[in-house]
Amino acid sequence: MNGNFSKIKKKHLTAALIASAVFAVCFALLCTGALLLAFKLCAVKLGLYWIALAFAIVVVSAAAGGLLFLLIRPRDKKLAKKLDEGYNLGEKVQTMVEFRDCGDDMAVLQREQTEETLGQLRPKKMGAAKIVRLAIVPVLSVVMLLAGAIVPAGVSADEVDPPFNPTEAQIVRLTQLMNEVKGSRLGDDLKNGVTVVLDNLLTGLENDETQSAMKESVLASVTMIDGMVAASNSAAAIYSKTGSEESAKAFATAVLGAAYYYRSDGIRLNDYESVERKYDKSETGVPAALERSIVKLTEGWEAFDGEALGEKLTSFLNEIAPYKSAGVAETDGLYTAFAALESALNTVKGKIGNGYTVENLLKETDDAFAAFVTNASPALSVQSYNTMMDEYVRTALGKIFGVDIPALVLPEGVQDGSSSNTGGDSNDNNGGGGADGEFVGGSKDTIYYPPQEKYLPYMEVIGEYDKKISAYIESGAISGELADIINMYLDILTNVSQQN
Repeated sequence: MNGNFSKIKKKHLTAALIASAVFAVCFALLCTGALLLAFKLCAVKLGLYWIALAFAIVVVSAAAGGLLFLLIRPRDKKLAKKLDEGYNLGEKVQTMVEFRDCGDDMAVLQREQTEETLGQLRPKKMGAAKIVRLAIVPVLSVVMLLAGAIVPAGVSADEVDPPFNPTEAQIVRLTQLMNEVKGSRLGDDLKNGVTVVLDNLLTGLENDETQSAMKESVLASVTMIDGMVAASNSAAAIYSKTGSEESAKAFATAVLGAAYYYRSDGIRLNDYESVERKYDKSETGVPAALERSIVKLTEGWEAFDGEALGEKLTSFLNEIAPYKSAGVAETDGLYTAFAALESALNTVKGKIGNGYTVENLLKETDDAFAAFVTNASPALSVQSYNTMMDEYVRTALGKIFGVDIPALVLPEGVQDGSSSNTGGDSNDNNGGGGADGEFVGGSKDTIYYPPQEKYLPYMEVIGEYDKKISAYIESGAISGELADIINMYLDILTNVSQQN
């Protein structure tokens, strides 16, 4: 059977081979798209395993194409039946195939007639329904491949919350921070409390299996330390109880500003030594700032007569009297300074109208405020030091663990970045201010900030650059000498210069 039937069989064989090859390719595309989509949605990282996976897809697709070919390849009897049914030939072709080896004259004649009929057949046009059926697999394959390629990759659990393992450098630096706290000039109770918090943080690091757990531990430690420092400082509590009368509020504001005196110069707390230097500075700076504020407070009082002075003292004493209800211990240094001031001013008030001149009364008033400065300054310096150590510990923890620590919440009445309430004139030529005339800080200079594509005052973004540079320095990638130079340069950028 080398006639028309054989030619038709070869065409069907070629079609079967092409269909099998196309199916194998489509199956490979379908598998690739489906697996790619699944891996992306599940955030599975294949790494080099994609080579093995690609090989497996090729093998499986080739096997699928081969299996299809075995199913659709043209067999003589099946092809004969298809031709008979497709062209309404009765069973001519099937009979020819069945008796193809028969030498009988009738069988030979039947084969010749059938071959002649087959030679006259014309291929049937493919209907729209068949075209759609044939296109389903290729279209699905392309759609699946595109979906796998376009859909963005999901984020794995490790990427959302990567594991945390404390490095030796972190443990050493945290231990060093604990030793600095132990050697600090914090009061015993506060020092022990902060040390316990840091020690618990160090111990708990081994149990923090993820980055988020570590960050929660660090932030919890910061919150506890903030609370202990706030509880040990009395200036904010007393300020909150002071009335709104102008002179009393200005006085309370000056006292509160003195408790945050360390903020008056804008110098960054880069290391423990800077904390100690600031504290030494506050021992003379706090009383000087208070004195200037009180001088401003009592300006114009010399024009009062005895009655007006009495009214002024009465109003002032009534406005500061609620310090007793601030919940501060009576042994607190600032509380006792307020109590002594109250007593002294009441004594002055009691002398009005008893033969004392206004000049003598004002002298005693000035002496009462001067005594307050002497009595309150040590306590306020300590409170300034407490908060300064709090900020230093917060900054150090943020650098050690790469955690963004929220800014310290300042009491109402304290200006963020400058305790300008403690006195000193503002300077319109810069963005900061010195409280005692010894420091000049701040700037309105601008720099180009790429993330926002515009110029901003560099004081608004210097903190971000400082954090990045500090992290780089902490990594040990540069020498200590170069690190000192960089830190010095950052201090210059904050435009803070100490005048000798």
